[in-house]
Amino acid sequence: MEYIHKIGAVVIKDKHLLVGLKQDKFIAPGGKLEPGESHIECLARELMQEFGLTLISQVYFDVFEDDVALDPGKKIRMEVYFAQVEGT
Repeated sequence: MEYIHKIGAVVIKDKHLLVGLKQDKFIAPGGKLEPGESHIECLARELMQEFGLTLISQVYFDVFEDDVALDPGKKIRMEVYFAQVEGT
């Protein structure tokens, strides 16, 4: 089976977990790699585009695989980083 490959972040700031809301579903911040883009470049771009946050540092966490919440029948593989950000 082919997976959609994404890079995601776990952002915890002031005891709050950052999540996005899309079509009434909570989703992790992140997105798909653009051609030639590193994982960290993707993470920084997505955090800025989606939330206006600047990536300060990151530590690799783990890789997760599951069904795509918003597209039944497809699978996702998300490489996740703990991320420290600047901004609100």
